[in-house]
Amino acid sequence: MTPSAVLLIFLSASAVAADPPAPVLTPTQAIKKVNEAVVVEMEVKSTGGRSNRYLNSQEDYKSADNFTIFIDKDVLAKFTDAKIDDPAVYYKGKTIRVMGTVVVYDGEPRIEIERPDQIKVVDKK
Repeated sequence: MTPSAVLLIFLSASAVAADPPAPVLTPTQAIKKVNEAVVVEMEVKSTGGRSNRYLNSQEDYKSADNFTIFIDKDVLAKFTDAKIDDPAVYYKGKTIRVMGTVVVYDGEPRIEIERPDQIKVVDKK
């Protein structure tokens, strides 16, 4: 067998073994995926936080169907390095796609951000 044939077989097997891309979920769908890694797409309808930052899927963050993207104060410097001075201002009103694990904190579902590259701005559909 030639080296190129071996490479072709290896690449074909790798492509089959690769995980398919994760489906993009709505906040309502993501709420049901606690402790699972997901990709969520949502419009940031409200933001908040004095030291931490909160990006919310609903105007009323206390709404039962709100989903939050949480950015700890210790992670904010990474956003500054990425040329995003205040994520709450930068993302408000935009549609974002977020990768992370859904957790529940004080009864509220959220994704806790560790790096700016977990959040991407996407065009509205």
